[in-house]
Amino acid sequence: MKNIKIVSDGTAEGTQVFNSDGQKIDALISRVEWCIDAVGRVGEAKITFAQPVVELKGEISDG
Repeated sequence: MKNIKIVSDGTAEGTQVFNSDGQKIDALISRVEWCIDAVGRVGEAKITFAQPVVELKGEISDG
């Protein structure tokens, strides 16, 4: 698991996401969700990237 930092003024234009080294993540972020579990008091952030570039590796069975 890696840490992130979200800094926001409450607007989409004023929201920035940084990696654990303090570098701004410049990918196309289309959504940022943030919540805290009231029972466990654990914070959770979900970041959605638009048009992500991926490389996948998998196995296919013969039958």
